[in-house]
Amino acid sequence: QLGDRLVRQFAMEEDGGYFAEAILCAPQLVSKANMLLAQHPKMHARAESLVSDLLGRGQTQEEWWQQTAEAFAAFRSEFEQHESQENVLLQEAYHQDLGTND
Repeated sequence: QLGDRLVRQFAMEEDGGYFAEAILCAPQLVSKANMLLAQHPKMHARAESLVSDLLGRGQTQEEWWQQTAEAFAAFRSEFEQHESQENVLLQEAYHQDLGTND
């Protein structure tokens, strides 16, 4: 389910033009937006591998829970950093100083 949820989340960002309006406001951020969008398939693959990596390893239940918690924490950290970078990009796009006199 995690992989499916990520697919929906990323599709909304990519197909819904999540960055499109921001890029119109701040075209200098195109490369940054493209870098963030390029992370989506990698993150989806990593989420999918969480499941397959944790199945049938022959470890104890306690070891399985420990490995699962560590793997998910690492993924969660990566995802949160990615989302934070997306938010920074949007803030840069919409809150830029255009050099006008106040």
